[in-house]
Amino acid sequence: MGSGNTESVQESYDRIADAYARRFANELQQKPLDRQLLSRFAAEVMGRGQVCDMGCGPGQIARYLRDAGIEVRGLDLSPAMVPQARQLNPEIRFQIGDMMKLDFPDQTLAGIVACYSIVNSPESSLPTVFRELWRVLRPGGLLL
Repeated sequence: MGSGNTESVQESYDRIADAYARRFANELQQKPLDRQLLSRFAAEVMGRGQVCDMGCGPGQIARYLRDAGIEVRGLDLSPAMVPQARQLNPEIRFQIGDMMKLDFPDQTLAGIVACYSIVNSPESSLPTVFRELWRVLRPGGLLL
């Protein structure tokens, strides 16, 4: 993925961050399948270490996992979206970051949730994205 696409995605989410956060902050209430998948994921990673919600947006998935007892943090490409997540979920750590070059040491995460972020990556960049996700996952870590 060229930096142009990353910048384009970032700029798009920066422009709509406030409206996006209002629209999607509570979306899981209407998504029983997503809640079921997240609950199953949480049960599998419980007590195994930290999980990261990649492309966290306003933090609704991180909040769901935290409420399920998971040690979770969020990461988003958009500098305008991260403050939205922090405001809605002040007890969770959120940071700006790019899945193409994650600022995590090797094998540090017990799990990764990337429900709505990989779709913004061009097909040609997916090998790089998945290599980075694999790099930061602990052996036996889970990716949803």
